[in-house]
Amino acid sequence: MALLEAGSYGRGSIATPVGETPALLADTGILVAVGDQKGLVNAIIEFLDDDVAVRFGQAAYAKVCTEFSFEQGRNIYQGLYGAYIKLADIEDKS
Repeated sequence: MALLEAGSYGRGSIATPVGETPALLADTGILVAVGDQKGLVNAIIEFLDDDVAVRFGQAAYAKVCTEFSFEQGRNIYQGLYGAYIKLADIEDKS
């Protein structure tokens, strides 16, 4: 969730590759192995370059806007509720 919030503000991220993080981060930041202190330092130094930070930030914002929009969330919930209503209707007829 924090990666999506950062992206919604146009900020790239540095994260570890656990759970769904690699899929969410993709080209919007830098993955650092768990416990890799040198890798973390290098990622932070890389983010200090304004061009890098802006590139990751723009990519993060675009990803959030296209893949996690309000409309997509609404469509997902409408589908879930529609399936539930159909299921409830089938059970009532049994």
